[in-house]
Amino acid sequence: MRPSHNLPFAFIAILLLAFSSAFAQAGANDPTFNLEDHGQYDGPDDAVHAIAYQPDGKVLIGGMFTAYDQTPRHYLARIGTDGHLDPGFDQGEGPSYLVNAIVVQPDGKILIGGEFVTYDGTPRNYLARLNSDGSLDTDFDPGSGPSGGVTSIVLGPGGEILIAGAFDTGHFGETLHKERNFFGVLRVTRDGKFIKLIHGTTLHGQQRADEPGPPRPMTYYHQRG
Repeated sequence: MRPSHNLPFAFIAILLLAFSSAFAQAGANDPTFNLEDHGQYDGPDDAVHAIAYQPDGKVLIGGMFTAYDQTPRHYLARIGTDGHLDPGFDQGEGPSYLVNAIVVQPDGKILIGGEFVTYDGTPRNYLARLNSDGSLDTDFDPGSGPSGGVTSIVLGPGGEILIAGAFDTGHFGETLHKERNFFGVLRVTRDGKFIKLIHGTTLHGQQRADEPGPPRPMTYYHQRG
């Protein structure tokens, strides 16, 4: 009886099929993560910019949303392993504007960064640390904090907190006025020679500080259009 040379090929085909199935399952939809079926606004009602996982399997999300499954949650929420909102995470008013970055520390406390200037009514410029229940950690007080929005947070090997974003070290000079509108943060600064209009970290207009006559408007557009 001649030995079959088809057996090794059949065995390899079975292995390939098994691996293909495993990889397909890894990328498939998880039916146990089930958002409530409310229609158009299941889950967050706007964009999510940041996701962080906790050791217990719960998930923190931050972004532009102001509700989750039609429950008010301003820019930050925690959801359980089943996709439902975690009622044990109560941030009160929460951050005043969008959250771009979330990091969970080894002790369970939560660092957030973004475009907010308060957290639950307490001043926190663009950076804050929370307790595991969502309340503000008042032991972490960055003072005036960064001068612009935070887009990324990383923990260093010694517990250092590294941040990146649209802030600077003051090379535009002293800030005379700052406000937020639909387009972002606008600042008027003075560096001794010039008064400048800054959008984020971009210079959009300037005039000499000692220019005679009344101040002239500084806008995105040239005076002659």
